[in-house]
Amino acid sequence: MISIPDTLLARIIKTKYCPLGDFMGSSLGHNPSYTWQSLFSSKIVLKKGSKWRIGDGSNINLWTDPWLQRENNCYPSSPTVVGLENLRVIDIIQHETKGCNMDLVNNIFNEEDADIVSKTPLLPQILEDKLIWASTIDGSYSVKSAYLLIMEKILKLDHLASKFELQLLWNKKRPPRVKMMIWRACRSCLPTRANLRTLGVECPITCSFSQRTWKQHHIFWLVA
Repeated sequence: MISIPDTLLARIIKTKYCPLGDFMGSSLGHNPSYTWQSLFSSKIVLKKGSKWRIGDGSNINLWTDPWLQRENNCYPSSPTVVGLENLRVIDIIQHETKGCNMDLVNNIFNEEDADIVSKTPLLPQILEDKLIWASTIDGSYSVKSAYLLIMEKILKLDHLASKFELQLLWNKKRPPRVKMMIWRACRSCLPTRANLRTLGVECPITCSFSQRTWKQHHIFWLVA
């Protein structure tokens, strides 16, 4: 819907759910289908991982679009100037020199954003604005890069961090099922009674073997 908007599927969904705008600026609507709900829920990932490649700047909102050349956050941090809400990147570009009007930039942006804008390359051979995927070298979206973005920057997974050096585990010459079992045990992913109860499964908290509070290592006693 973003990079290849002329496909039949993209045109159908756009006509039904965002006829007056684009996907990134769309709303869920009052009677969304399951497909549209699923697509809509992905916007948080797309907004985090996308940025604009600047052409003439006519399609890029100066305040709300990700266009700054910053690694972790491409969105401007400066507050929107009242009366200039619809300002676009084209309005700060001096097309004769393919550079930015730094007098205007310094007046409307904070020091950090203005410094980044001053270092933003504006290539004369690029004429069209394009939303690209920032997590890959060629700017093309991939499921793998989106997964890594979710795991590293979106989800809070500190509680799943293990004190064990798990990379050493994967390098061992052991059957995959054994390594996976050890990994699951280190991550507390085994379906113990304690873990099942956190998921809403009604079961006793005590171990049926030892009659004490169920611990993860009790499962190996039972297997033995």
